[in-house]
Amino acid sequence: MQARDAKMAEMKSEIDELKGMFRDLAGKKKSYCETETCESSGVFKVGDRVQLLDWIHSREVVVGEGEFCSDEPMYKIGRIPIGPNAVAVIVSSVLSSTASLRRPTSDVLYLKEAVGCKISWPMDKVLRVPFTSEDVSLGPNKEGETRSCKIFDWENIENDELIAEGIVCSSNSKERVNNIPLGPGVVSLQVVKVFNFNAPLWRPTADISVIGEAIHEKIAWPVLKIDVTAAATPEPTLTKSVLL
Repeated sequence: MQARDAKMAEMKSEIDELKGMFRDLAGKKKSYCETETCESSGVFKVGDRVQLLDWIHSREVVVGEGEFCSDEPMYKIGRIPIGPNAVAVIVSSVLSSTASLRRPTSDVLYLKEAVGCKISWPMDKVLRVPFTSEDVSLGPNKEGETRSCKIFDWENIENDELIAEGIVCSSNSKERVNNIPLGPGVVSLQVVKVFNFNAPLWRPTADISVIGEAIHEKIAWPVLKIDVTAAATPEPTLTKSVLL
């Protein structure tokens, strides 16, 4: 009987000790999370457009765009907290077909497969987008006015390889090309001149897969991979009455 009581007392002591250790760890975790939130909460706001940098490269290589959701370490994606020094974003567009996810799953390995999905990404590999597709075009063009642009290879994430020239048609995210909405960070273009015939389209169709086949066609293209020149209006033609 005495032996049993002594054993019970020993177990109670161990349980109390474990509870104390748990409370200490929980307190440290809460303090750490609050510190992390305090340090990062001023960087982004929910809904901010952000650029995703390749988390493998040491240099800043933009591989996609997304919408900021949270930087809370305990914020969960698929029941798993994102942890410290990470953010949750919804992927809106992808510039690299080979960029891999930081946390791949059995079904999704690459960033291009996560468009429209919420993912975890390293905080130091996320930048606020300096502009959106809506900044490219300020309302409808005036009559005769065009907004020319240079079109760069979307797969070449390290360098801007000029593959074509075109005219910006729309930056409205609800505009449709081939019955698919442009979405955020995308513009519609009309291709007018091609330099690299075999450069792949960002959104290929069953009939057109390379930009050389899209001459004079309207296509969708990531806004980060175009360079828009100032709007130009052709010089008015002099009429006979003016010449006289």
